[in-house]
Amino acid sequence: MEEHVPEDNLFVLFLLMILTGGLYYFWWLARTSKFFGDDPTTNVLIALFTIAGGAAVFYFTGNLLIAAVLGAIWVLYLNIRYFHKSELLNEREMLWCMALLLFVLPFAFLMIQSNINEKRSQEPPRRF
Repeated sequence: MEEHVPEDNLFVLFLLMILTGGLYYFWWLARTSKFFGDDPTTNVLIALFTIAGGAAVFYFTGNLLIAAVLGAIWVLYLNIRYFHKSELLNEREMLWCMALLLFVLPFAFLMIQSNINEKRSQEPPRRF
C-alpha cells in the first residue's frame, strides 16, 4: 500500500495553503522536517512563537516592518535550509541568487516540495 499525500500534487498544495490562510504550512513544515530528519515539534513551535512575537511587537509598537521580520525569521531560515537540503538530495548546488529569491518569494515551499517530489519519483515505491 502506497502512501498518498496532498503534497505530491503542487497545485493541491498551493490550494491548501491559500484556502487555509497559511495554516496548512505548519502541517507541511512538520512533514518536511520529519523527511529531513529534524524535530517537527520544535520547528513548528519555534515558527509559531516567532510569529506570535512579531504580532506582539506590532501590537505594542505599531512597527510593521520589524514585526514582519521578527515573525518570519525562523520560517525564512527553515525555507532556505530545506531548499538547500532538497537541492543536495537531487545532487545539485544551490545558487546564491536562489537564496535571495527565497526571501522575496512567498511560495518557496512549492520549490522545496518540487525537489522532494523529484527525489521521490527516482526511488522505488515504498511498501508498508
